[in-house]
Parts: sequence; C-alpha cells; structure tokens
Amino acid sequence: MSVEREAEGALKIATERLLYQHPLLGGVVAAWHATPQTEGTCSVGLSDEQIEFGYNPDFVTKIGIDELVGVLHHEARHIVYGHVIMKPEDYPDERALTIAQEVTCNEGIPEPLPCEPVTLQHFPQLPPDEDTDTRYRRLKKKRAKSTRTAATLDDHSRWGEIVADPDAARALLEEALRDGVRRAGGKIDVDDPVIAAAAEAWGLSPLSLTTGTNRGVLTGTEESNLTRVDGRATVNWRAQLRRYVGRQLDRAPSYARPPRRFPRLLGVVPGMVRRAGKPRIMAVIDTSGSLTDELLAEISNELRHMARDRDVVVVECDAEIQNVYRYREPITDVDGRGGTDLRPPLKQEFVRAQRADLVVYFTDGMGPAPEKPPQVPVVWALTPDGEPPAAWGRVIWIG
Repeated sequence: MSVEREAEGALKIATERLLYQHPLLGGVVAAWHATPQTEGTCSVGLSDEQIEFGYNPDFVTKIGIDELVGVLHHEARHIVYGHVIMKPEDYPDERALTIAQEVTCNEGIPEPLPCEPVTLQHFPQLPPDEDTDTRYRRLKKKRAKSTRTAATLDDHSRWGEIVADPDAARALLEEALRDGVRRAGGKIDVDDPVIAAAAEAWGLSPLSLTTGTNRGVLTGTEESNLTRVDGRATVNWRAQLRRYVGRQLDRAPSYARPPRRFPRLLGVVPGMVRRAGKPRIMAVIDTSGSLTDELLAEISNELRHMARDRDVVVVECDAEIQNVYRYREPITDVDGRGGTDLRPPLKQEFVRAQRADLVVYFTDGMGPAPEKPPQVPVVWALTPDGEPPAAWGRVIWIG
C-alpha cells in the first residue's frame, strides 16, 4: 500500500473516532476537504468554497492513530476558537500570539499530540481556562519567561486565506457545527463550550447552532460563493443542496464492501457503493402562497439540474396535495394558494408510493409537520424568512 493511500485510510479512521468522541468538533472535520501536501505536517485554509485541510502523507503515516485524532482535534479547535481569523496586525507580538493560541487550543485536547506541543504546563504564569486574547495580553505585557520556542505542530501560514474571506468560512463553520449537533442527537446546550467559543469568536447565534433557527448575523463584502438575505450570509443554497443530495443519493458507504483503495481495511473503512438505477427525488412545493414567482423560477431551474441525472417527481401541496407529476419542463405556475399543511406529502405510505429516495420540501415552514420523519432523508428548503417546522430534517435556506 502506498503512503498516500495509507494516509487517506488513517485520516478516515481518525475522523470517525473524533466524530464519536467529540461530535461537534468532529462535524467540523467531517465537513472540510482533505488534500495532500508535500511539505510540513498539516494546515487549514480556504479553497473552492470549502475549508481545506492540507496534510503531508509522510507525517500522517508516521504518527499513531490516537495522535492523528489529536491533530484533527487541534485543527478543529483552531477553527472554532477563531484563531484562523485573528489578524496579525491586531497582535504585533507574533511569539505571544502563537503561544496563546497553542496553549488555548491544546488545553482541552485529551488525545496525545506529536511534535512536543506547546501546552499550559510550559507557561505556569498563565491561569487555566482563559481565552486566547487574554493570554496574549498577559504574555505581551509580562513577556513569557519560558525559553520554549513557539513552534507549532501545524502550519499557520494558510490562515491568511480564511482572513481574506471570513464570511465564507463563517457560513461553512455554522453549517458544520449544525451537522455536529445533529450527530450528537441534538442534545447540545447553548452553553456548551464549543458552541460558546464559536459564538464569541465568529459572531454566530448560539441558538441558531443548537436549534437550526435564527441564523447567525454575518457581515462583509459580497462574494460569489455567498447568498445574502437581509444582511445575512450563507453558503450558496444551490451548492449546499447539490452537495447534500449527492452525498445522500449518488454513493453510499458500506462496511460490507472493501474500500477500493484500502482493501486491507475491510470493516474499518467503509467502501462506497453506487446505487442501482436512477435515484428518485420527491420535490414538494408548498403552494399556499409562501413562494414568490421569482423563487418558483429558481426552484424550477434547480429541479431541472437535478433531473439531469436523477428522476424528479414534483408534488404541489397547500393544505392538501394538488398535483403529482414527473419534472420535464420549467414550472411556471402551480395550483393551490390555500392554507398550509406540510403533513400529507410526508405520510410514509405516500412517500413509499412515489418510490422516493429523498424528499426536498420547498416551503416557509409555517404549517403543521409530522412529529416523526418518513423513512428517507428530508431537506427543508426554506424561504428567506422561513422557520424549520420540525426538529428533524436537513435545513437549507434559499433566496
């Protein structure tokens, strides 16, 4: 097995362990895009609308899995604590800043770390459980007495990519943390240290991260990978939807199938299995009046994109189901405009009758929804002022 393939397999195992042990931070790791690099150890940056984790395969394969989990934990904390968006010009003492960041990051990591990490025990003059900014000012004022160098186990130079586009990174982090909340079974308090740290550093709403409502307020210059609604920014909704649909429908992990690149890791690293035939999406359009003609045109264009490689059945519903048909041409008009009831299309027998593999529900969410989801994934594609109608389902705001 080549070093590159061994490293990729080790990263998958370490990510799964971090997700199990620390689902919130694991959600951040699971959301980033891992890319091999030829030098150094590892780094995080921003590339192609994704948080990118760069890793040196030689470094990854020379450390143990427990240490690799610690490295991923370390990188995730740098992101959540906002270290990646701290501007160097605001912290002119580079050594003090690096020490403050490393100590604060490593203080909460129970896993072993390679490369002789900078920890609190090396700087006894620093009280425990302080934030990075406070520690920086202590170190800058008193000058660190320790002669220990401020070496890091990772490369911080790529953080400039995130500083240059903090809105995009903030929206990606918000999405990743929400995924972590879902992985934790939704049992996350707004005072959870990870949520609190992200809220303080990135200006996110703790309530939005734990409940999926009231999205965090984001500011900055507009970029092509962002959608802004009433001053709020999110990752482009089409990109979110396509990424999620692709993960759910196109390929599925299976521990019964050996991974193509790591056949020796059967049962440890899942192989990917292509679904037989075309997957089917049931696209429900709330026709009670919550969707404008402009939004309807955007939805129709997105359904046209989905229908290129998948079967798309459209369901028009206000208080009751009005029409059911296979998507074949642009949707310019719908029937309904009455009251709102989100339940009829989500009845298990109806979903089963449509042979749906996934449901995308375009709505403002202002209506009764089932207490339990159907037995297929559901995406709530909500209008800009919409609210999630249920505690389950994947939420994406459109606009």
